[in-house]
Amino acid sequence: MKTSQSLPPELPTPKSLSEGRSHTVAEQPLTLIAAARQRMEALSQDTGVLDCAFLPAVLGGQSGLVFTEVGRNNYVAVPHNVAGMNLRIGMRGHNNLLIIEDGANLQHQSRISMEGSDGVCVVRKGAGSSKASLTLRGAGATMIWGENCTANDVTALAHGTHVIFGEDCLMSWGIIVRSYDSHAIIDLRTGTQVNRPKPVVIGPRVWIGQDCLIMPGVEVGRGSIIGARSLVTKSVPPRALAAGSPARILREDVTWDRSASPNADQLQRAIDLAGGPAAF
Repeated sequence: MKTSQSLPPELPTPKSLSEGRSHTVAEQPLTLIAAARQRMEALSQDTGVLDCAFLPAVLGGQSGLVFTEVGRNNYVAVPHNVAGMNLRIGMRGHNNLLIIEDGANLQHQSRISMEGSDGVCVVRKGAGSSKASLTLRGAGATMIWGENCTANDVTALAHGTHVIFGEDCLMSWGIIVRSYDSHAIIDLRTGTQVNRPKPVVIGPRVWIGQDCLIMPGVEVGRGSIIGARSLVTKSVPPRALAAGSPARILREDVTWDRSASPNADQLQRAIDLAGGPAAF
């Protein structure tokens, strides 16, 4: 088995994710990692959220992971030390890539299910959840869990598009983020579907309170706050507080800190991470 601690400067562009042998743990997944990097770079240009200079995890099968594969040509890259992780990985689809970076930690029988084809899921270093359920369906879905993004209990569903969590987000219990409605709504006059899947982007440094539902097409800007039990159907600008069902902007030019009683240094750091005074 060949392993790599860092991504080479140049990697070949794969003609198709479907090329290559079927592996539960890839022997030579460089073309698929290149495809993941290309997709991450494209999304980064579109959203401004992602840091593409990530390191692929060292490959290996470890205790703490339960892996089942039904589809073909699926690849998983995991770090050496996942002994403390409690994660079930299901690959019902084909030609999918999952990268879990060193330092990520998913607990309490968290699940990652890749049920479609040509999907990419990346869990960045420092990301963690007491309980997470990440599901990718359809063709070409992408899900990125950002660096140092943490949650107590989150369910995220991507169908044929992307769901992105930026770095250093904080999510409470009962969070649902979805890019589609699971079932089609059809206009009887035109015969067309009116609720097609739409991408969701949770920007860097976003705090989402308990029992929130984030709907398709929503973008939440850097440093913003979503109040508990909110139904978010429209995008939220950076550095704003939104709450309600449906959620509305209650206050602007605010941000947050992980501490309940931050000191002066922590307050300044939170302001700087939100963009600083120059942002206003």
